[in-house]
Amino acid sequence: MLYIFMALYAEAVPFIAQMKLKRVNDSGKFVLYQDEAGEAILAVTGPGKVEAAVAVSYVCAKYGTDESTFILNIGSAAGAPNCSDEHVQSAERSELIGQWFIGNQLVDGDTKRTYYPDVLYRHPFAEEGIETVSIVRRPDEMKQMIRMDASVNGGQKSGSSLKIMLCDMEAVGVYQAAVRFVGQHQMAFLKVVSDAGVDKRMTAEDLQHFFADSAEKICTWIEDVRTLSRSWKVEKVGAKEQEILQLLCDQTHASVTMRLQLEQLLRYCTLANIPYEEMIRGDLAEQTLCCRDRKEGKAYFEPVSYTHLTLPTILRV
Repeated sequence: MLYIFMALYAEAVPFIAQMKLKRVNDSGKFVLYQDEAGEAILAVTGPGKVEAAVAVSYVCAKYGTDESTFILNIGSAAGAPNCSDEHVQSAERSELIGQWFIGNQLVDGDTKRTYYPDVLYRHPFAEEGIETVSIVRRPDEMKQMIRMDASVNGGQKSGSSLKIMLCDMEAVGVYQAAVRFVGQHQMAFLKVVSDAGVDKRMTAEDLQHFFADSAEKICTWIEDVRTLSRSWKVEKVGAKEQEILQLLCDQTHASVTMRLQLEQLLRYCTLANIPYEEMIRGDLAEQTLCCRDRKEGKAYFEPVSYTHLTLPTILRV
């Protein structure tokens, strides 16, 4: 399934037309559109992190997710060169308007917490970080943010600072809800720079202008991603692995998230010919795997590095 989340109807209109989507009648308070095959849903969430998160949760819970699901957040963003030099800003700001970017770093403007969606697919867009804010930024506020960033970093660009200051109102909300349902490689955040901070209300015609010109190009890329995401669907582990998996989950009181992580680890061990079964049964015999509750179960797997897909028992070999 492909799930697209957009804040405003004016932004979504070109995609609804290009993808030939039709309104879903039984969607309650949510504004949803679906293709004829039932393989794509577009949701108009309304602006804001909370609205975006609620819409993502509703759609994923109602229509389901699996390894081939792809979640796409498309929208507009304020953009300005992340440079305190006014002359550089003036020269580059106008060039940014209308440019599309894909987010490789998401920053919550309220908590300053940073998230990193995996960009594992080919795309024709520039990659940049996005800061999600709760209120629309004015041009003077964008400049103030850039000056503050420069002063904090001593006038130098730090590893976490952004080359271009992109601000939206939904990306972090989409991410925080989506990551409960799919992997970080199963989502993308696509933004077009519509302004350098809004000091007056943009009309629906203004917004449609930025999306209509690029809708065909973006929909072509979306089809490529849909084709790729279908190949992500993997077979479940075999009968022997299922037995060990259930044993591990029972003994550690595993949550749904822990179960999925354990399944991934066992699949890796099987492919790598690692003799994990005798190690785990050995731990069970020594009663090191007998946990009283989920807290102890998590403690047992604290040495696990899910990045390198290793088991604590393997680390002791």
